[in-house]
Amino acid sequence: MRCDFLCIVLLAVISLTLPPAFERHPMTTAVNPESGEVFQACYDSTGKLHGTCVRRDRDGNLVEEMECVHGHCVSCRQYAASGELLYEIREDKNFQLVQTYP
Repeated sequence: MRCDFLCIVLLAVISLTLPPAFERHPMTTAVNPESGEVFQACYDSTGKLHGTCVRRDRDGNLVEEMECVHGHCVSCRQYAASGELLYEIREDKNFQLVQTYP
């Protein structure tokens, strides 16, 4: 009985102290009616980009893929229509975006 109570208390404490990184942000999709491009992204509670953001062309080919953390871009990759990676930029240890490919 005492063990069950302690387990419940422990689960309650853990659930209250989880860091915000475990929050789920719903994916939203927007379609540009002129170009037909589809932009899928997640936004945090303040309306800033958070998580993986993807842009696809009219045919569904991946054009751009970004990783954002509360509105700040930490990586970005752009692709040709053939699927070939054109370039990539990433945040370095000094929090600067630097080109890592090609």
